[in-house]
Amino acid sequence: NSTTEPLTATGTRSSQLTGVVVAPSNPNIIVVRNSHEGLLRSTDGGKTWNPANGLLQGASNSVRSVAIHPTNPLIMLRASGRADSKGDFKGGLYRTNDGGKTWKDLLLQGDFDGLGPSALCGEILVFLPMNPKIIFVGCETRGLFRSDDGGDTWALLGQKGHRITAIHANPYFQNQFGQTVIETVTSPDHFMSLLGRGDPVFTTQSNEASIHVSHDNGKTFQEASSRSDLGYYNILSLRCSPHHWLYGTSHGLLYTFSQGRDSYLYSTSLEVDSLRPFTALAGSIAGTQLCSRKFVSAINPAKPGHLSRCDLGGDVWAWAISQQDEASATIAIAAANPTESSSGDSWWILESKGLFRTDDSGVTKYQVIKP
Repeated sequence: NSTTEPLTATGTRSSQLTGVVVAPSNPNIIVVRNSHEGLLRSTDGGKTWNPANGLLQGASNSVRSVAIHPTNPLIMLRASGRADSKGDFKGGLYRTNDGGKTWKDLLLQGDFDGLGPSALCGEILVFLPMNPKIIFVGCETRGLFRSDDGGDTWALLGQKGHRITAIHANPYFQNQFGQTVIETVTSPDHFMSLLGRGDPVFTTQSNEASIHVSHDNGKTFQEASSRSDLGYYNILSLRCSPHHWLYGTSHGLLYTFSQGRDSYLYSTSLEVDSLRPFTALAGSIAGTQLCSRKFVSAINPAKPGHLSRCDLGGDVWAWAISQQDEASATIAIAAANPTESSSGDSWWILESKGLFRTDDSGVTKYQVIKP
C-alpha cells in the first residue's frame, strides 16, 4: 500500500496537446490529439502537419483518445467530448475511413472528457491487433464497450460507474488459444485532481481503482485487482513476458508480473521517479531485443530532462538525461517506429510546451510542434 501523498502535477492545466499516436503499420503517420482543436496528422514523419477533423466542430474536437487501424492507417477512431454549461456530456465517438477528411458519428452512448484530467491519461480506444474489426472503447462513467463490426454496433461489457483511464491490447503475445490479452485500468475521482487539471466534471460511483483482464479477445473481462490507495492512468505491456505489465499511477510507476493480480510500486532506490503522477509510458520492439525498450516519465520529473529507460524486464532502469533540461510537464511518449524494423532509438515526447522528437534515445531532442 502507498501511504505517502504524491505531488500534484504542475504545468498541465493549460496544455492543449494531450496525446500522440503512431500508425502501427507506418511510422511516417503520426496523430496528435488536442483539447480544443481536434487532431493534427502527419504523413511524412512529422515534417508537416494538417488538421484531420473534416467538418467536426465544438465538443467533437475535444479529443480524449484516438486509435489508428493496425494495417490501414486511413481508418481512425476518435473519442471526443466535454461537459456543457449544465454539466451534461456533449461529444461522441467518430470514425474516418479517409485519414480524417470525413467523419461518421458512431452513435455510441458513451461519455468522454477531452478537456479535463482524463485527457492526459492513456488511450481508451483500441483495435484488437489480430482482428481489427473488434474494437474497444472505455468511458468516463458509462463503462466498457465492444464492437465486432468495425464500430457500426456496440455492446456494453461492464465497468459502468468506473472511470476507464486506459485500455491496452498486448501486441506481442497470444495465449495457447490464439487469444490476445487485454487490460483496462480505472481511477476514482479523488486521484484525478493530482494530474493538475482540476477535478473531473463527470463523477464516478466507484472509490476503487481496478485492473480488469481479458484472456478471450475481449469477450469477457475479470477483475484482477482493486485498491483504494492510488489511481491508474496508463498501461504498458512488455515483450519478454505476457504476465509483466507496467502501470502509470497517481503515486508513481507500478509493476506486475502476474497480469495485475499482485503489483509493486517502484521506490526511490531505482532510477525512476516515485510519488509523482505518471502518464507517459512507451515501449518499442528495438530489433531482435528480447524485451521491448521502454521509456517512462513522471509528469514532473524530480530532475528536469530525466527520462527512465529500461531494456530488460522492468526491474533495471537507468536515467536518460536530455541535454535540454528546461522544466516542462511530460505528458506522453510514443515509439517513433512501432514496427519490427525499429532501432529503438527514436521516440516522440509530448510535453506541455509542445511535441518533441529524439533519435538518440532521449539525449537530444528537437521541437516539432509548438502548443
